[in-house]
Amino acid sequence: MKKIAAIFAVVALLPLGNAVAQDDFDFEYVLPAFAYHLPGVDENLWSSEVYISNPSSIPANVRLGEFLPGRMVVPVPCLPPQGIPREVPPFTTIVWPARDVAHEMGCATEMVGGLVFAADRTVSIVSRMVNEKVELTPIEEGFIPGFGVEISAPAVDEATSPGESLMLPALVWHPELCANPTFETSIGFVNLGDRRVTVTLSFPGEHRPDYVHINHRPVYDLMQVSVPAHGWRQVTFNPPVGEATECKPAEVFDLVADPDGAVVGYAVVVDRSTQDSRIVVPVPIFEHYTGAAR
Repeated sequence: MKKIAAIFAVVALLPLGNAVAQDDFDFEYVLPAFAYHLPGVDENLWSSEVYISNPSSIPANVRLGEFLPGRMVVPVPCLPPQGIPREVPPFTTIVWPARDVAHEMGCATEMVGGLVFAADRTVSIVSRMVNEKVELTPIEEGFIPGFGVEISAPAVDEATSPGESLMLPALVWHPELCANPTFETSIGFVNLGDRRVTVTLSFPGEHRPDYVHINHRPVYDLMQVSVPAHGWRQVTFNPPVGEATECKPAEVFDLVADPDGAVVGYAVVVDRSTQDSRIVVPVPIFEHYTGAAR
């Protein structure tokens, strides 16, 4: 998920329709970032494979719910989404390949956003977002060769409520550099509600830079990310740039996120020297917090 935020555009939500409404699918999970054949910089190509595990002695049924769009490309639509459940046998994990998700979403050839899964009992869902650029061998059934990063799908009821704050810990950037940055950070959110959500970001502590770059644009005042209803947004978050008088190494920083609606968030820290990625899971803040910065 490297430097791809600037190309994302909001598209219409694909409804699953009444044909797939099933009252016994009471357990919902949201995967905050999913990709299929998503182009990135330097000819990178990103796709996600989803792993669904059933930790019980009774078979579980899991189906796709709604797509929380960032972007979807459907040149030639096929059958509308059916939401056909997949059975997960007891004490077993199945793989849901990205191409199968894209096909079930109307034969998309490119997509990025969040995905909601519905299940008839408790399951565990994680994904592996893989850079297919390094693909040298044919793809085996359900698996994508390449470097990847794991992203978990929490239960929908773990989304934040208005008034709840999240800490995004151990982010990394490079504010005083003499060459290209060695680390970069992106921040993403999915919005599960019916109205646009604004997420206000702040630095804990007493100090903050004079400005930051959000999606490569300088921001001097309120640091905010707007997430469309039933949608997805990811932005880059970079320090000020200027003439460095002294070269300094990359440094760790933290952010606090205050959304005014229900969201699930994450961050991605990329080591540009190796192209290695790390997913940062937000930490709930359980006490009243007042940010130091606007």
